[in-house]
Amino acid sequence: DLKVAGLTLPATSPLKVSAQGERGNVPEAGSDALDFDAFDDALQSTKDSLSMSDSLYCPEGHAPGTRTGVRIIADKGCGSRLAPDLVAYLDRAPKREPRSQPVTCYVLSTGGEGEFSGYAIEEVEEVMEDGSRVAVSVATVVVAGGEPTLERIVAGIELSVEGLEADAKEREEKKKAEETAE
Repeated sequence: DLKVAGLTLPATSPLKVSAQGERGNVPEAGSDALDFDAFDDALQSTKDSLSMSDSLYCPEGHAPGTRTGVRIIADKGCGSRLAPDLVAYLDRAPKREPRSQPVTCYVLSTGGEGEFSGYAIEEVEEVMEDGSRVAVSVATVVVAGGEPTLERIVAGIELSVEGLEADAKEREEKKKAEETAE
């Protein structure tokens, strides 16, 4: 896919990224550091800007060491610079028909106008193949700024995956408690 886009393949794959130093720069929506309205405004503004972009780079795969799907949508400004490293960072996912992913990252190079980083986790209903509905959590990461860094994007992915895993564990414990009570 990188060759088709005219980009060079990364020298190292899988690419190990240390995002520990950036984790504090990517607050969760609903925390003291970031309210939901500010996150929603930044998300909408970023999506609007991405929709006006001449080209988008959309690496997709699993967060390293997990089976959690990640889709990164980046504009040409940072996508052409970061796409090879993002592809090398994500574990390859099996080829299949396109579908929504548990983690979606919106990455925008703003050319120096404003900077924003944050993530949100929300619960949505997913329709299963048998028609039943089940609650699942999904995460959205927004990284916008002059030149978004790989480490900041990875920090958002890591924090999101941790939050999704915690939500899944909480739902499972709640389900077991309900079954035990019956």
